[in-house]
Formats: sequence, structure tokens, C-alpha cells
Amino acid sequence: MPKNPTLRELMDQLRELQAGRSAVTDLVTPGSDLHAVDRDKFTVLLNILDRDTERVLEDVDRVLHPD
Repeated sequence: MPKNPTLRELMDQLRELQAGRSAVTDLVTPGSDLHAVDRDKFTVLLNILDRDTERVLEDVDRVLHPD
């Protein structure tokens, strides 16, 4: 990602992260075969999504509120 991403690029990243969270939601809905999910890897995925979402939101804030 560029050092100074545009708002459009940031929104694209947020949409991608949202799609990842949607996939996670699909995994944990009733009827999913949860015992087949590696919980350690699942936790890593959630941490990645959380970290990247926070980073993108900070970038959005910088774009919307430049110094």
C-alpha cells in the first residue's frame, strides 16, 4: 500500500477486511462444522483482521483530518 493512500484505496481495503470478517462469520454460524476449524489459525486470522482494520481506520483519519 502506498505511503499516502487515497481515501478510495482505504475504502477498498476496508471492504476487503469486511469480506474477510464475513467469511469468519460464515464459519461460526450455527450448522458450521466448527470442530474442523483450527482454532489457533482462526485466532491468528481474527488478530490480522483486527490489526489491519485499525491501521486502515487510522489512515482514513489522517486522510480526512490532515494536519
